[in-house]
Amino acid sequence: MGAAGVDFNSREALESKPSDNGAIELVWDKSTDTVVVLEQSANVNFTSPVERYRGTDAGSVITGLAEGVHFFRLRAVDGADDTWSEPLRVEVAFYPESKLFILLGIGAVVVSLTIGTILYGAIRTQNEERSVS
Repeated sequence: MGAAGVDFNSREALESKPSDNGAIELVWDKSTDTVVVLEQSANVNFTSPVERYRGTDAGSVITGLAEGVHFFRLRAVDGADDTWSEPLRVEVAFYPESKLFILLGIGAVVVSLTIGTILYGAIRTQNEERSVS
């Protein structure tokens, strides 16, 4: 934790379970009205960081993360200290393609059977109406 007291909440939960949709919710502890800077990097050394948030909120939702490992860090901008928090490691792992194709195949079968059942019922109803008339 930085000297200004800014750090991520639920660090263990975020680091232990990969995101399967490229979105994460980051929440941090901070003093009221303290401006916080959130940076993201592809490596733990933050050689090419990207500022993802600057403001007084106590959290941020990050979406659109690519598959792989991402690192985040925080610091309070209070003029007295520029110490960054320990890097937070977040992994994004989308569903395997094989699992995706299986689920899409099952969905296609269900849709086909549903349409077939509706058409069969409609044709049968028309035939019954003709035979009654």
